[in-house]
Amino acid sequence: MQLERLRYIVAQGCDNNLVSSPLEWPGACSHQALVDGEQTVEGAWIDRTELYERRRSGEPELENADVTTSNTVHLAKLPAFDHLSDAEYQDLMQRLVDGVEKHTRERLEAERKRPLGVQGVLRVHPHQRPKKTKRSPAPWFHATRESFKLLKRAYRAFLDAYLRAAASLRQGHLDAQFPEGCFPSRLPVTLPPPSARARAPG
Repeated sequence: MQLERLRYIVAQGCDNNLVSSPLEWPGACSHQALVDGEQTVEGAWIDRTELYERRRSGEPELENADVTTSNTVHLAKLPAFDHLSDAEYQDLMQRLVDGVEKHTRERLEAERKRPLGVQGVLRVHPHQRPKKTKRSPAPWFHATRESFKLLKRAYRAFLDAYLRAAASLRQGHLDAQFPEGCFPSRLPVTLPPPSARARAPG
């Protein structure tokens, strides 16, 4: 399951007809590092909030480089494959990418399509919205079919216990037992009787 999730992430650019290989993706990713057996990835972060505020405060000539910091991301093996040696894990990642490339090549040939390509991707503005978007609901969990059923039943039991406890609390039962791991609802607001409020000073 973990490898399937990683394959899904690695194949995004290919499955959306943007590039023909995961290694061609020009954006932030760790595909090449995983194939090369590297354990870290370097990236740059531009603090655009600081850039905006400092420009407003009288530094109009400020450039992106003035508010850019370098960050290192440490890559770890998937827990399910932690027993593999570094060389074995690197080989697994290479075979994963090879499989994505083969599937993409065969699909593009069958559909008689070509990917947008690296230069095409770079020409697209990051805020551009597609003309048509998928509106399918997000899945509750990413899990196998059996695990999904178990998690769904557990969530419904959790929700039922929470709703019963919240209803009990609203009825004034301050000892209502909420399920473990949740954020209990607020205590009901109680006001003194009208006679007491009338006698209250000032």
